[in-house]
Amino acid sequence: MESDIWLTETGIAGDHAEFTPYITDYVTLSQVSTRTELHIAESIDAWVNRQSAMEQAKRICQIIKLKPEFAEEYKRLHANVWPGVLAALGKHHITDYSISHYPPLQLLIATFKYTGDDYEKDMEAIGEDEETRKWWEITDRMQESFNDGATGSGKEISWWTDVDEVFRFEGGSATL
Repeated sequence: MESDIWLTETGIAGDHAEFTPYITDYVTLSQVSTRTELHIAESIDAWVNRQSAMEQAKRICQIIKLKPEFAEEYKRLHANVWPGVLAALGKHHITDYSISHYPPLQLLIATFKYTGDDYEKDMEAIGEDEETRKWWEITDRMQESFNDGATGSGKEISWWTDVDEVFRFEGGSATL
């Protein structure tokens, strides 16, 4: 469903005026002349839904051990992740994905946000992606799972270990 919204010199008018602070970040008032209203043709409902999904994203942190002899190769490989792998992640609602390396413990730490509504289904779909499976064949041999019985990515026992979040601060003003 497409909604109409107008940005004027005095603010927002239309179906979703309550989103004034967010929309003015998206289209600034300086883009509108004093005598002209800007009709935003984009589906504002879709925009609002994207914003809502990002605010309600499930945050994931996972760890795995990196075999020391593969550290440089792993970093080189991840400097040029295959486009199909990135496309599969995006298609299945993975955003803000990063992997960090802590050499003293040979630890890889992955963090990402999941913005979909069926995490298990989306993870299964990523695991069925042919290019992602080829990617995992290369990267799995460089890693050592902490999970007993794990034999590789996309299998019954998770290859990466989920880590519980113990603290989160999302910014804003703190009260003293």
